[in-house]
Amino acid sequence: MVIGSLTKTSDPWTFHIDINIASAIDFELLENIGPALATRIIETRTSLPDQRFNTLNELLQVNGIGDKTLDKLRPYLICN
Repeated sequence: MVIGSLTKTSDPWTFHIDINIASAIDFELLENIGPALATRIIETRTSLPDQRFNTLNELLQVNGIGDKTLDKLRPYLICN
């Protein structure tokens, strides 16, 4: 499920994916995230104490997401 909003910016489309409810398919909408990485994000999320991320920075725990990747993804992610 993509949770988002369209806002008027210089970009024609802006969307946000809530990392705590997104499916693997939702994550795959993002550039540089394929099926394997999307699955690892979901697996990491479900392994956390409350089965949720508290901050976007917790995505750094996912094998395959480093600082540079997270910086590219950050504009499209929210953590509710």
